[in-house]
Amino acid sequence: MESREADREFDGEEFRDEDLSRLRTERVVFTECDFTGADLNDSEHIGSAFRNCTFRRTSLWHSTFRHCSFLGSTFTECRMR
Repeated sequence: MESREADREFDGEEFRDEDLSRLRTERVVFTECDFTGADLNDSEHIGSAFRNCTFRRTSLWHSTFRHCSFLGSTFTECRMR
């Protein structure tokens, strides 16, 4: 995945243990994606949707989510701040 994504859709993608730190998304839709063990530190998301996604042991420190939705997504053992 590029460090900046806009106006895209990801369906059923696995981002397990990926380094997605400093990722920037705008109007991106993630449907049934797996972010288990992913590093999303310092990422920024604007108007993006995370639908039925799995966040397990995901690192979300210093991440920003503006006008985003998480309908049906689950967060388990995540690191958030």
